[in-house]
Amino acid sequence: MEVEGTIIQIMPLVSGQSARTGNPWRKQEFLLETSAQYPKKIFMSLMGDKIDQFPLREGDRVRVSVDLESREYNGRWYSDIRAWKIAPAGQDQGGSYGSPDGQGGNNPSSMGSGDYAPSSMGSANYSGSAMGPGSSSGSSDPMSSSSMGDDANGADDLPF
Repeated sequence: MEVEGTIIQIMPLVSGQSARTGNPWRKQEFLLETSAQYPKKIFMSLMGDKIDQFPLREGDRVRVSVDLESREYNGRWYSDIRAWKIAPAGQDQGGSYGSPDGQGGNNPSSMGSGDYAPSSMGSANYSGSAMGPGSSSGSSDPMSSSSMGDDANGADDLPF
């Protein structure tokens, strides 16, 4: 997933040693503000060698590729937004637009059957989690007209 905006604050570098493995770790957290009609502030982090690979400066407009992760601890859920690539806003991302492996994500060239696209609503191109990736869109398609209660004339049995 990608987010574009301006770095408005950089937090102090945090480091330590893993209690489990004994390995050292470093984390650089920063605040990014999107430039949408209704701007959002998003708190993100860079870990390890990525800190040196992508130096941060307040005021820079950037495009950040992130991984989203949530974990449970003592009955509560915590979310983490971890940056894995940062580039100046507007710079071409090559083949990595949208995901670490260059597959799927928001890459317009990867949209097609098997991926959700707003223009495919109600068509046979929809493949939800029940079908899984790579499934064909035949009679088992949950969005096909035969599974939506349509009769031979195209009318449905809905009361409205």
